[in-house]
Amino acid sequence: MRLQDTLPMLRRSQDFFLRIFKKQTIFVGNTQHEQVFDNNVIFYYLAEHASATKYIDLHPGVATTAAVQNQIINDIAKHDTNYLVLWNDKDATRINTAR
Repeated sequence: MRLQDTLPMLRRSQDFFLRIFKKQTIFVGNTQHEQVFDNNVIFYYLAEHASATKYIDLHPGVATTAAVQNQIINDIAKHDTNYLVLWNDKDATRINTAR
């Protein structure tokens, strides 16, 4: 995700995230993980919250596998994560089907 796309999204949610306890984890991902081109890794830093999972940077061939998707789901549940930041990466479909 481009920085110019990230900043407006963060500004809209900044007050919300400032009210969440810093020790709570969040998950930042795409609405569809079977096709991934990139994701919004910088959001964790800008929101000052840790990820609920070790899969912070979602790579094609890794985050697109059922095993990793299940691990992400388990990590979110294990850390009792209440907040997910999801975005619809329209480029992922175009790029993954262009191969």
